[in-house]
Amino acid sequence: MKFRFLGTAAAEGMPAVFCRCEACEKARALKGKNIRSRAQAIVNGELLLDFSSDTYWHAVQNGLYLDEVKYIYFTHSHMDHCSCVDLQLRGKPFAHGMKEPVVTLYGNEAVKAQFDIVCEGEGMFPSARSGIVFQAIKAFETVKSGDYEVTALPARHAPQENAYVYVISRRGKTVFYCLDTGWLLDETFAYLQEKKYRFDMIALDCTSVDNPSADTAGHMNLQQNARVVEKLRAFGCVDERTKIFVTHFSHNGNPLHERVEALCEPYGFAVAYDGLEVEL
Repeated sequence: MKFRFLGTAAAEGMPAVFCRCEACEKARALKGKNIRSRAQAIVNGELLLDFSSDTYWHAVQNGLYLDEVKYIYFTHSHMDHCSCVDLQLRGKPFAHGMKEPVVTLYGNEAVKAQFDIVCEGEGMFPSARSGIVFQAIKAFETVKSGDYEVTALPARHAPQENAYVYVISRRGKTVFYCLDTGWLLDETFAYLQEKKYRFDMIALDCTSVDNPSADTAGHMNLQQNARVVEKLRAFGCVDERTKIFVTHFSHNGNPLHERVEALCEPYGFAVAYDGLEVEL
């Protein structure tokens, strides 16, 4: 399994789109891994996690062919994770010779509402609409997408909708994609303990970096990440082979890459950056 982090920032990006704070100004000067686009990931070039407003840029930067994507799993409907407007370009006259004639979208009722707005309000061409299938999913439901098994688990985020984190399994490899969320809900922990997954990789929401973050908040910081890993280790879901990454950083946490690496060193966590590919 090849997992690639396409974007590793929160909604505002890093540097933030309208910001001149010290952290954002340093990111503009240093560039490289300090430039972070909105969060998104892709598995084996064919399964997208979220469809952010930076999707086009991610494709250009990483040499991706988005017509090869077969499945798109949405965590929730916030604009940095669900920008359905570009999906209307998936068909003639905007696209020719696409490899995959159909893409299946998976998400909650709020994501479906966003997709419907594009279909109805923007007037999606029939050539695009005919190649898009939407499948509503519920928490604790495992979906078969080709040879992937994907389980949606409830996230502590966006209380007005059913936001999800995902367990993704394929050919003996399993990834826990754990953003956007705060401290995991009791029912999510209970499910993970019951199923006894053995994770090859975890991607954790670290929006706040080292800023304080309450367990009732919709995002986590590094200390909460460490506590999540400790619980998962006790369940047997994490061992010495598990690759653990932190991602989804807000500019308010000053997520300059070397700084976050130093903060993560005592925990043994790796810091994701835009374009990072992980072989599992």
